[in-house]
Amino acid sequence: GATGGRMDHMLGNIHLLFPCLQKGMEAYILDSQNRIYLIDKERTFNRREIWGKYISFLPLTEEVRGITLTGFKYPLHEKDIEIGTSLCISNELVGEEGAITFTDGVLIVVDKRIFLPQNWTGQNFSNWIFKTFHFSDTIGGMNECSCSGKKSTI
Repeated sequence: GATGGRMDHMLGNIHLLFPCLQKGMEAYILDSQNRIYLIDKERTFNRREIWGKYISFLPLTEEVRGITLTGFKYPLHEKDIEIGTSLCISNELVGEEGAITFTDGVLIVVDKRIFLPQNWTGQNFSNWIFKTFHFSDTIGGMNECSCSGKKSTI
C-alpha cells in the first residue's frame, strides 16, 4: 500500500499528491488509521468530516508562512513554520469547527484515527475513499500519479 512497509515509498507517495494539488484536485492517501492530503490555501475543518481526534499539519514546502489556527486546542496566530518542526503535530478541534489560514506554502495534512471503524478490513478502502489517485509502475520502479476525480482505491 501507499503507507505500508517502506518509508521511502511512503514519502514518495506523499510527494505524488503534489501534481494533483497543482491541478486543483483533491487527492488522498488512506490507510486504516490515516488520511493524508495536501493544502495550499485556507480550509475549514468540521468535526463530522475529519477522520478522528487528531489532525497534524506539516510543511511540504521549505516554509509555510502566516499560519493561523482557530478553533483548535493549540491555536496559532500568523506563525511561520519550516521543515524540521513539530509545532503543528497532533492538534485537536475544540468545538465543531476549526480553520487554518496561511499566506504561502503547502502543508501536508494528516487526519489520524484513534479507532478502527466497525467491521474494518484492509480490503474495504473503497468504502472510505471520496476522491484519490491511481498509482502506476513506471520504468525504474518509481510510481507516477494519475489524478482522477473518480472513486478509486490505492
